[in-house]
Amino acid sequence: MSNRLQLLLAADFADLSEPIQEEIYYEFYDLVYGQILYVVRDHAAVEDIIQESFIKVITSKPNFEMESKMRGWLRVVAKNSTMNYLRKNKKYRNLVIPLSSRQVKKTKQPARVGTQSARAV
Repeated sequence: MSNRLQLLLAADFADLSEPIQEEIYYEFYDLVYGQILYVVRDHAAVEDIIQESFIKVITSKPNFEMESKMRGWLRVVAKNSTMNYLRKNKKYRNLVIPLSSRQVKKTKQPARVGTQSARAV
């Protein structure tokens, strides 16, 4: 575990200098990016989820005796934020599928009509 992530939980985040805050954020980003992208498959959504997770981490941080427990907790916070994102956007996921299938049908129909009229002539 990096010393920067340990600083995240040991010190008050607002008291840290801005360059150290950035280093901590990007280290957290590197830790959870892959797992969130694997589930969501949308880079912009991953960015939002990571920011939301990071805010949760800095506002409610428990004390840890072992580094591995802290790392696991950070990943669980990111996983829970991902699940919350998917729950919130579930209704929009279902709307995308019918639109794409309609577009496919529209592009296939003119080709079929054109070949039928060509055969009739």
